[in-house]
Amino acid sequence: MSQENVEIVREMVAAGRRGDWKAAIALFHPDVELDASRMPDGGTYQGVEALQSFYTRWLGHWDKLEITPRRIVEVDADRVLVLVELRGIGRSSGVEVAMTVADLHTLRQGRIVQVTGYPDHREALEAVGLSEQDAHADSS
Repeated sequence: MSQENVEIVREMVAAGRRGDWKAAIALFHPDVELDASRMPDGGTYQGVEALQSFYTRWLGHWDKLEITPRRIVEVDADRVLVLVELRGIGRSSGVEVAMTVADLHTLRQGRIVQVTGYPDHREALEAVGLSEQDAHADSS
């Protein structure tokens, strides 16, 4: 099941990069929980509509934002970690930002039921008990 979960997350990431939000959202459970409490202006959100609302608001804070998935790592049978490079310019601040963040996806029965966002990929790796070397060795 874990390789299937990796493929589901990969499909969601690809749909998001294409701008096909309908296809991306279809891979989430309707009652998905988003823990964005570690992110600036974040919190905890329940349900697909709340997830969409958070990301719409969050993405609106940026000019020229580039989101590039760098690695998709199978953590265990139910969890998949996505390491993402963000490059952008803050809309109100004009500050250029480049960082590697991470989203931990928990899946059940072929749907994403929880997403935990980490503004620092090292914190995410530590939270799931992986090192940088593990992430490079197990990445896709």
